[in-house]
Amino acid sequence: MITLSREDAIAYDSVLAAAKKLKVMDEVGARRELESSLKHACEVPMRTATACIAVLDHSITVAELGVHAASTDTAMAVLLAEAGFKGATMNVETNLKDIGDAAFVISSRATLKKQDEQVRERVKRALSKLSSPTI
Repeated sequence: MITLSREDAIAYDSVLAAAKKLKVMDEVGARRELESSLKHACEVPMRTATACIAVLDHSITVAELGVHAASTDTAMAVLLAEAGFKGATMNVETNLKDIGDAAFVISSRATLKKQDEQVRERVKRALSKLSSPTI
């Protein structure tokens, strides 16, 4: 996850640099560079979202073990993975607003929708397996 965080920061810096270049010289190459950097700035948090789903899958496995002593730690992992997923998808949506490639935008949003459904199901499943009913 730390690697993805660094990649995300680098991707964001690339978007900023491309946007500055476009302000200085409004040309086709600069617009293409901005579009490319925005796509990359979507792809990194999409990978982060996928990593959060993997954390949820592992959390379900731990929750199914039924170890009472680990239930709050597992619940925290679930909730943090859910928050990480939501943050990553917000980042993607922010970048998608400025992308002109309709096919890329549609495909990305379809992936996010499918992943959101997976996250909701996994969060519900993991939390239902934990011994603390107040979560």
